[in-house]
Amino acid sequence: MLANLVAALLIAALVPSSPAQAETSGTLLNVSRSSTELASSSSTRAFPSECDGSAYYATCSSCSELMVCLGPFRDVRSCAESDPSKPFCVNGACTGEAVFTEDCPAPVMTCTGKGFFPDAYLCDLYHYCHAEGQQSDVYQCPPNYVFNVNTNQCKQRTKDADCVRVQCDPKKIFVSYGSSKSHYAFCSSDGVVMLKCPAGANFDGFLSCAFQCSKEGNYADDSDPSKFYQCYTNSAKKLTAIARECSGGKVFSEKEGFCVKPE
Repeated sequence: MLANLVAALLIAALVPSSPAQAETSGTLLNVSRSSTELASSSSTRAFPSECDGSAYYATCSSCSELMVCLGPFRDVRSCAESDPSKPFCVNGACTGEAVFTEDCPAPVMTCTGKGFFPDAYLCDLYHYCHAEGQQSDVYQCPPNYVFNVNTNQCKQRTKDADCVRVQCDPKKIFVSYGSSKSHYAFCSSDGVVMLKCPAGANFDGFLSCAFQCSKEGNYADDSDPSKFYQCYTNSAKKLTAIARECSGGKVFSEKEGFCVKPE
């Protein structure tokens, strides 16, 4: 009996535990649209602006505002100002769960570069940008999943800390996005602008992206074909990067390690 128990325990120890839930892609909610299309869609949203003058009820006057009707009186209040954890208005109540519809589409962002970006406010949303200055394509992760900036996929949410949001600080010009080394944000009165460092560079936590040298040499700056980084060992025997730019219309060739005429 004891021998069988020991054998069972040994087998259990040797059998690997089931792997964590695999990461997955989100669902495309809306493709990028021009500013004209966005203005047109917002102007046709059907929300009441006035109460009926007799009944007592609450209704949404916008995607983020609640209108309370008390007979002839009305009071419109911002959901976010009333409770920051419940910034959306759905079916006459403020809630923390966004429901995207034709009247309340998923929020797009104005792109600051090409590639994937997290949403500044909703950790289950992310954006894909085709080019700087365009509006983003918006994706939503499955329920109980959040966007993972390290893999550009949706990962299962296992703890509250997995849900990362931009935390604006009035004392800083730029703020980090969670513990990400590549993504950061600029907060203004008009909202939050998401930014991303070029490949090989990390946000320094204050003002800029610093290229991370692995060894001495010249390395391409993915954000501009005419720019590159020169890595050298300084007097303190520390690898340091200097941003350089090709002159005369030349571009940097990582293969050659110097500036060449464009093909």
